[in-house]
Amino acid sequence: MAPPTPPPATRASAADMKAIRAQLFKDRVSPNRIRYLGDSSSDILEGLVWVRYGNTDILVHTDEAEKYESMRALHANDPTENPAPEAPTSAMFSAVCRISNRLCFFNECGGWNGPSRYAKTLKDVKMTALMDTPDVDTFTEDWDTVTRNHETIIRSKRTEGVQIIKGAWDEGEGEPRRPRLRHKLFEEVDRNSEDPTDTGMPFEFTLQGWLPTPNSQICNNELQDLKVKKTHNVNPLPAYMYDGNLIHPRNYQTELRDALVLVYMTFTHWYFGPSKTNTDGASDTYNADIINMKVLAPPRPRPAGPKTPVKRYAMTDPMASPSPPKRGRTSRS
Repeated sequence: MAPPTPPPATRASAADMKAIRAQLFKDRVSPNRIRYLGDSSSDILEGLVWVRYGNTDILVHTDEAEKYESMRALHANDPTENPAPEAPTSAMFSAVCRISNRLCFFNECGGWNGPSRYAKTLKDVKMTALMDTPDVDTFTEDWDTVTRNHETIIRSKRTEGVQIIKGAWDEGEGEPRRPRLRHKLFEEVDRNSEDPTDTGMPFEFTLQGWLPTPNSQICNNELQDLKVKKTHNVNPLPAYMYDGNLIHPRNYQTELRDALVLVYMTFTHWYFGPSKTNTDGASDTYNADIINMKVLAPPRPRPAGPKTPVKRYAMTDPMASPSPPKRGRTSRS
């Protein structure tokens, strides 16, 4: 009789971590040409260029940029015969990090709890989280290079005269910069599709099956409104457990907050000029959009807080009389 199949691993072993890191360096010459942000051996921007698409700048490989510009020129010359090209394919980057325990808005509503300057409605919400130092020896040594290469990418696309940078990172007083990750939670349906709401996903990963958010009635009202109008589809976070299973939306916080993850991302840039709604002044805004995320190790156990002593109550107020309270005496109405 064959031995029973062992259950899938729930975390990467030390040997797995080393193999993963070795593969990340090799990915630069793979068909997907993924660049590891922790690679200090070469220029992170070599062979890459920012391309303008609409009001967005996308970081792409130079051959992809040339193909896009060629198709754009053909369209401009004869739009009848040559449709407008789609957005060029973004260059992809990888990193290993801890998802910040301090700032992680990976949940069913992206932390939205009413209109804000960045998300007036639920459909505008982007999930965000900070990348923190990985606390495993295999990847800790690469972290300074990760943050340095991340900053190199950001500073390679600056608007002259603009001082304000948004979206790229977060830093507390006296703390190092932490790169920020983003995921767009909702997207407009494709009206040209035969069934715009059919995403091919299990029910719980679709808009109609998307669970209400605990303790946020305003969020749930907007969610119900989206379900009725059917103008948008939900975009589940492409985050997977180490065994390969897609993480359920209800478990985003418990499985990802403070977890060690391998994340793949792309970079985009927007320039926002001063306006009535943008009172901070002109800014360069950057997004590191999550393409894929895999948990390598679960969140660390949280330290237990001090035990609260059991409170004992007297049936009469012991502070009102110098005599000891008598058990069982209650007030009469």
